[in-house]
Parts: sequence; structure tokens; C-alpha cells
Amino acid sequence: MRASYSDQDLKFIDTWRFSAGYTYLGKENAANYLGLIGIRMGCQVQDYYIYLKGQATTSWGASFSVLLPLMDGKSSINLGYSYDQIGTLKNSLNLKRSQKFTIYIVVRDFWGARRKFD
Repeated sequence: MRASYSDQDLKFIDTWRFSAGYTYLGKENAANYLGLIGIRMGCQVQDYYIYLKGQATTSWGASFSVLLPLMDGKSSINLGYSYDQIGTLKNSLNLKRSQKFTIYIVVRDFWGARRKFD
């Protein structure tokens, strides 16, 4: 189904998206710290929903992150980077690129768990 405006060269079109990712969480009983480190990576490609000036627009992106476990074995620090691009420079249109650096701190604990022994 398509929608359009008669006074502008703008249409809305159906879209599709393809995404893929991979996660490696490291080995729980690794001999050294490097064996505990995990990685995540992914990518995506998508048709954008706006068809402008006779030009379809595609967006795409990729991401990568490293999971650094802390010594308690439950918590971790995650460092990530992602890059996204949407648009085109054809027909005097705009191109937007963005980069993100992220830091996540994950704290896991067994709050509210009942102990067997006091």
C-alpha cells in the first residue's frame, strides 16, 4: 500500500529490513581474563519508508561491543561502538551519518534471594 501527496514529490512505501548479529559471551571457567571477555556484533539494512524526488532511500548500520567482566563474576562493563547511515546525496537529497560510543555497567546480584544458612 502506498500513500502520496498530490502537491509534493513525496510517497510513503512499504519497507523491509534485514538484521543479523552474533554474540560470544566468553568461557565461564577460562584459565585467564582474556578468555572471559565477550563480544557482540551486528548489522542491519533497511529500505526507508519515504520515497522522495523519485529516489528510494536505504539505511544501514553496524555495531560492535566488548563485554569486560568484573572480578565478582556477576557484573560487567560493556564498551560499544555503532555506525549508522541513512539517506543519499542523489537528486540534492540529504545524507545522515551517525556514530555512537556507549558504556554500559551491568550489576547483577541476587537481591531478595533467601539464604539457606545464616
